[in-house]
Amino acid sequence: MPPPPLPEKLKAAWLRHMAQEHPNWHPGTEGWQCAAHALVQFFDASAAAGHLPCALPSRAADLVWHLWLDIDALGLAHWQRARYGRILPHREHPPGEDTREALARCLVRACRIERRSPVKGQLPLLFRVDAVLQTPEGWAYHRRRDRVIVHRDLDAAGHPHPHAWPRDELRPAALLGFRLIGATEAGHLTRRTDGRDGGGSGSGCGTAGVDGDCGSSCGSCGGSSCGSGCGS
Repeated sequence: MPPPPLPEKLKAAWLRHMAQEHPNWHPGTEGWQCAAHALVQFFDASAAAGHLPCALPSRAADLVWHLWLDIDALGLAHWQRARYGRILPHREHPPGEDTREALARCLVRACRIERRSPVKGQLPLLFRVDAVLQTPEGWAYHRRRDRVIVHRDLDAAGHPHPHAWPRDELRPAALLGFRLIGATEAGHLTRRTDGRDGGGSGSGCGTAGVDGDCGSSCGSCGGSSCGSGCGS
């Protein structure tokens, strides 16, 4: 079922707000489409997770969510009830909160929405959009050739930090430990190209076609060093 359209006034407000808050960032209409689709993908992933938490890995999507709450919280609640039958709560992750499992859950659910593998291939839009748009103070996720997912913080100009942090909680072995994927799916894909196990550890579309909707620029990569700032 396609999602109900986001209100046109939200798009206009987002573009206006971004121009004021980040005058050197020019995402434009295409950037709005990418950010909006990424937020809907997060909502879909969160709804699919039931009442288990998901961490949001995109600053661009979170900017849409915050603005929607600010200008039309009742409209957002109505939109979510129409699509999911309930409201998906927005919550800030306090400093020091362990969001590893919530981030891993978000990855797997977003991959299922796009019919992608969570342990190989391209990351879903939700994890790529910040790097694509060069979102100020966003998070750029990337899957290396050895299939390890890393992220780089983006600065105020949307430029990546030179250091990349491996996300151990997103390795196949960790996804298996969190019981987000099965042993068969993790199986032969846990070995890295250097011959070692994928490592990591865990505790005991509606938006499936968003890439085309966002244009070809959404075809590359996209948490802070703690994983994300918000979630549901």
